[in-house]
Amino acid sequence: MHERGNENRKRLRRREDANATVVGVILVVALTLVSAGSIFFAVSGFDAPEPDYPPFEDGESPFDVKYVEGTLTGDAVETALYDSTTGDVLEYGFDGSERSPPGVGGGITDTISDLQGSPAPQDGFVDRGIRISSGDYYSDDNINWWGWDGDGEVVFDTTQGPVRIAVQEGKRVFIDEVEIDVEGSHPVEFYLDRGGRSQAVFTVFDSSFDNHETDAIRVYARTGRGGGVVDNTIYFRNTDFRGVVYAPGTNVEFEDSTVHGASVADETVLDGSSYYHDTHLERLGVGVLPGVDADSTHRTGVLP
Repeated sequence: MHERGNENRKRLRRREDANATVVGVILVVALTLVSAGSIFFAVSGFDAPEPDYPPFEDGESPFDVKYVEGTLTGDAVETALYDSTTGDVLEYGFDGSERSPPGVGGGITDTISDLQGSPAPQDGFVDRGIRISSGDYYSDDNINWWGWDGDGEVVFDTTQGPVRIAVQEGKRVFIDEVEIDVEGSHPVEFYLDRGGRSQAVFTVFDSSFDNHETDAIRVYARTGRGGGVVDNTIYFRNTDFRGVVYAPGTNVEFEDSTVHGASVADETVLDGSSYYHDTHLERLGVGVLPGVDADSTHRTGVLP
């Protein structure tokens, strides 16, 4: 009886050992599958991150890189693609074939006409700083904001809506030694028509644009009535510009400056300047352009 009991205990022990082995194998296989899934997820997530903004529905953006291809000339310090949401910079030559962007000439003319009768924005010497609130503005004369030793400041308060500034055909906006900033989530928009003017209609010297969002400042311009491309419709010198210039058919020049945003023009001259095209702007559809029905296209608004 004693020997039979020992034998039964040995059989029970062998069965327990076998069960433990099976359980161990199952655990190893399960952990292997989980690890493989984690690795696959990590690799997949790295290669194809989810965008932090929805794609535009109309499949077209006026700030697409293709509209800058072949238009950058001059002696550039650096040209690159830039993502304002991450700060990532990727060197890029913009050497592709030039494409014709959507036109805005008629839309600019109509907007300038529509804003006639609006109050003129405050201008002049801005060393003590000025604030321009949400609303529409129109000037039948030149707009001048200038400081001394870089102490000038113009703050656009867009918390209640966009700021839209139009100037009479042939007049200009001139900014010299001024810090520009935008408070609020709506854009500041300039509407300019060179007309018969022999000089640039938007000129900036020795200034900085301190807004982070590159679509917070939007400069829309058209060339003269005579047709053809004219030199320096828009001109920046020794300026850190964060914004967009949309001026098909015109020439834009940046001298000793840095651009974060976009310049869509017939030619953008980079004279000792660097150009960083913000790819995040491509979430904006053509509905942001003057004269385009925003209801017929997708518009996601401004950066959060």
